[in-house]
Amino acid sequence: MTAAPVADAPALTPAQQAQVDKSYPECRKEMAAYLAAGARVVIEPQREVPEAAPFAIVVERTDFWIDCCPSVEEARELCRRIGLVVV
Repeated sequence: MTAAPVADAPALTPAQQAQVDKSYPECRKEMAAYLAAGARVVIEPQREVPEAAPFAIVVERTDFWIDCCPSVEEARELCRRIGLVVV
């Protein structure tokens, strides 16, 4: 049985929903809101999590990570697919 949609949940594209689904459960609501809003993000090198890919996609002026990618180019492509604005 599938859960009923939450009334205030933003409408997401399939790519955005896939991104939400792979995030930690406690981050999903915030992730969905950033994706639905087409958040402005920066791509920056990260060394905080050794097992993660070296380039983090971070919501501008926050410490919220959308994802990490092996290269800046892959991070830009992911941002394009999920509707984020790289600044």
